[in-house]
Amino acid sequence: MNLSTASNNSKNPLELLSIPQNELDDLKAHLGGKTALYFAFLCFYFKALLFPSAVGGIFWILGLSFHPILGVAFTCWSLLMVESWRLRERALSVHWGSYGVHKVEVQRAGFRGNGLEVDPVTGVTQEKWGFRQTLIRSLASLPVYFAFVGILAAIIGTIYMVETVLGEVYNGPGKKVFVSLRPVSSR
Repeated sequence: MNLSTASNNSKNPLELLSIPQNELDDLKAHLGGKTALYFAFLCFYFKALLFPSAVGGIFWILGLSFHPILGVAFTCWSLLMVESWRLRERALSVHWGSYGVHKVEVQRAGFRGNGLEVDPVTGVTQEKWGFRQTLIRSLASLPVYFAFVGILAAIIGTIYMVETVLGEVYNGPGKKVFVSLRPVSSR
């Protein structure tokens, strides 16, 4: 993008932060839709980050490192930003003729279901896979999930126990080094 032409044609300084639609179309033609969408997202995200940067800077200058109003503002900003990008992404995919392409599913060659069925909409014969099989496989993963949650809880508990012993009980050599390694919030 030629910055001198963009600054002469537009009085909006935010236009310098965006890529015009015709250049996005050229990017798509030369590098593909994913790359063009990536650059469109970067421009959108950079412009979207101006609001939280300004608000965060104002709160920092005022000495309010965190305030509930700041949290609510950032939450509202994130919701607005995600929904705005979703609409922009959909508009680009409609413009490029690629809307709904990600929904086309190709059946894996090695897949073996529980018999064959004819799809009533398309009339294509395909392998059958029921909800019950999916549910059983999902429930089978729960013990592994709980095992990892237990391991994580044990690691966190051990960290707190060692921190407490070194900070409160231990009086041997190197105590000053151990205490200085603790996070500031726990001193």
